[in-house]
Parts: sequence; structure tokens; C-alpha cells
Amino acid sequence: MDAIALPTSIIAGTLITASFGTDLNPFLQWSLAVIAGGGVAGAVKGMTGFSRLASTATTGGLGNFVVTTLELVGAIALSVLAIVLPKLALVLVLLLIGSLVGAGVWFGLKRKPLPNS
Repeated sequence: MDAIALPTSIIAGTLITASFGTDLNPFLQWSLAVIAGGGVAGAVKGMTGFSRLASTATTGGLGNFVVTTLELVGAIALSVLAIVLPKLALVLVLLLIGSLVGAGVWFGLKRKPLPNS
């Protein structure tokens, strides 16, 4: 299902972003739509697929419902927060991105290098 959902989300993100830029030059409108809309939608969908893959690899599939539930609750909460308090939502998203990058760097530094064969 992820093989169908990824290109579909990229197309949907591109079309939705393009629909908001109707007053722009068509080249700018579609460039922005492909980069911002399609790119972000593809990255988000790719990360959700990767998180489920990591959950399956580490828990044998038993933790997938927890990961999926947390994704859903987070998406709903951030969507509502972006409408009600957009500045707070932006700060939370930036903190989340920073913590994920920091965790990735930390895990990358803790990983032992593979021996040369």
C-alpha cells in the first residue's frame, strides 16, 4: 500500500499547493508546488513508511499500532494547533525537527564503524 500512497501523496501535495498560488506566474506557481508541496508530502510519507519499517524490524510488527497511533495523534494535534495557535505550532515543529536531527547525529556518533574486510 505504501508503494501506491507515496506517489499519490506527492501528486496531491503538488496539486494542493498549486491551487493556493493562482495569482503567481505559472512557472513560479508550479515550481513552488513541486518543490514545496510535492517534496514535503513525499518526505513526510517516506518518513512514515520508514518509521513503520523500523518498528517492524525492531518489534516484529507488534509495535506498529503504537507508531501509527502516535503518528495520527501528532498529525491531528499539530493540524489543530496550526489553525488555533500557528506560532506555537511552528515552534513545536522546529523543536521536533531539531530533536530528530540531534537524535540522528547522536546515534550516528555512537555507531561503531564496520571493520574493513
